[in-house]
Amino acid sequence: MIDTKQAGPRHNWQTITLLTLLTLANGFVFVALIFAWVDDVDHGGDWGDKELNYIVFATVLQAAAVGALLAAWFKRLWGAQTYLAIQVLALFILLVTTPEAFSLQNLLSIALGGLLVSVCGKAWRDSAASL
Repeated sequence: MIDTKQAGPRHNWQTITLLTLLTLANGFVFVALIFAWVDDVDHGGDWGDKELNYIVFATVLQAAAVGALLAAWFKRLWGAQTYLAIQVLALFILLVTTPEAFSLQNLLSIALGGLLVSVCGKAWRDSAASL
């Protein structure tokens, strides 16, 4: 029999839904960025090119975001918080480098990241407090 005092926090349906949505979306974007990177290099992109530098940096940020989501799947609150921080950093970099590329759609990842932190924090802190 499992002792409830030793069992860790559980995923509720909200965290599973958000984590599934965010993992699928960010995984797709990560793969798309890798293909864009390869395509740019195949068409003559070099390490000094502005476009290639943006693609590489976005790929690294996206890899970190997927890693943070994996940590959140393992019920680490810092994973959800890191994901939100990466999305805020990506938006800030977008606004500094190419402000004309901004749209309200760019705020969706931050809103979903904030919702993930809120839902995970509530679910996981409540279960940790009951231990």
